Amino acid sequence: MKIGDIVGFWFVDRTHGFGEVGRRLVRSDDSGTNWRVLGAEIPTDKLGYLPDKTMFVTVADGYLYGRGLRITHDGGLSWADPQLGVYNDPRDGPEDGQVLALQPRGRSVWAFVRCVDRTGCIDLYVSDDGGSTWRKQSTPMLRTGQDQINLIRVTDTIAYALATGGLEQDDPKFALYHHVALTIDGGATWQYRPDPCRESADEELAVAGDHLWLACGGQPATEMESKELYRSDDQARHWRLMAASISGAPAFGVIPAPGHLTRLVAVSGVRAYLGLDRFTQIQTIDGGRTWRASFPAPGAEGGLPLNFVDSTHGWAIGDTSLYRTTDGLHWQRLGGADR
Repeated sequence: MKIGDIVGFWFVDRTHGFGEVGRRLVRSDDSGTNWRVLGAEIPTDKLGYLPDKTMFVTVADGYLYGRGLRITHDGGLSWADPQLGVYNDPRDGPEDGQVLALQPRGRSVWAFVRCVDRTGCIDLYVSDDGGSTWRKQSTPMLRTGQDQINLIRVTDTIAYALATGGLEQDDPKFALYHHVALTIDGGATWQYRPDPCRESADEELAVAGDHLWLACGGQPATEMESKELYRSDDQARHWRLMAASISGAPAFGVIPAPGHLTRLVAVSGVRAYLGLDRFTQIQTIDGGRTWRASFPAPGAEGGLPLNFVDSTHGWAIGDTSLYRTTDGLHWQRLGGADR
């Protein structure tokens, strides 16, 4: 099995990882070097769609989400579909039933789902039993023109959300959605904090302890994209610019112009990783002031941080290869694209 055939990688500890190949779940028991197919076929919805994002919290408890949601509590031997929304093909009507973000904490699971009873909004659904039953908790002010939303649960009751990418400052919706959303009561109500991004075609949020990281990208131009990197240490009340590379403005810090934002992962107040499509993953060890490539990507097919299971053990994809770090600094290629 080729690494490039696997989608939706996710690791639950230093040893065990999961992903998808077609309609089957795959698992690694050696930190991502080798993979094997296991479990039952993942059921499609009535229109033949499969979710394409993977998130496991233990070797038994996992979630596949995106176009719908599938849940397993036996390591993929069986799957359940809670059907949070009806499945309409986009050509026939509004695209609903789409899970834009999912965040489990033990048996408590939160999911952002496109509203199924009206258009132009996103609902937060919560489950207290590992995804068996759900209830609609709230409808925060988040932009619907996104295929994926940043949802980061800090505790059982505190979480951040971000969905502002693609808005221009002259867009009438800019004032409505250009913010970072915060809840402190389990998603029942939301507060809206400043979003400092001057360039907001793409935005990515990450949280590590009390430290918030925010990456901003301008309108992509071939391989280039203007970028800004901000940090906040007071729950998004105030932001500090750490690095910027914007056309027509003085550079600040050191952050490369090539590459388009894909995902931001932070492990502390000084160390973070930023995936760049059409380039590679970059990393910082000084709070975001300077960034360097984590690993080469000869094909320039981009970098995508996956997840860290602690402050030093993490995985990422670059140039259709899977990479692993065991010290948070140096990366080893496990397999993938031919060199």
